[in-house]
Amino acid sequence: MLSLKENKAYTLGKIKASESCIQSVYKTDTQMRLDEISIDKSNLERDKSSLVRDNIKSLPVVVHSNNEVFKHFEKCGFIMSPKLMEFIAADIKVYSAKWLIDAATESMKRGKINYKYLLAILQNWKADGRDKKAALQRANAGAYKDFGDSVLDN
Repeated sequence: MLSLKENKAYTLGKIKASESCIQSVYKTDTQMRLDEISIDKSNLERDKSSLVRDNIKSLPVVVHSNNEVFKHFEKCGFIMSPKLMEFIAADIKVYSAKWLIDAATESMKRGKINYKYLLAILQNWKADGRDKKAALQRANAGAYKDFGDSVLDN
């Protein structure tokens, strides 16, 4: 049998060994997290550079996180659910975060807090253009053609 001193020394040795094991696991876990963060940062940089290449001739793009868009939808009166969040996230890829925010505001102004109504607004903007005046000018462009010389001009 072990004496009390030997027992304490033996137990203390086990504790120190388990602490070093825990520390090495912690270090490994921390290193894995740091590696993931660096990978995410490199992916973000790559995505940013591809966005810059793709949008060189376009207007400056203000990037909104999905959370900002979700908060704006809540401010406009939409009831957020996980399913609606999925739809919004998918539509951000199709249209843009700015368009979704503007469409939510427009939907709220018209008193129609319905996501299908909002999608119809986005589809109309995509088809006709966002600017109403420009869309009306394009629609009316063929209606009034130049009639040529007037009888009164002679």
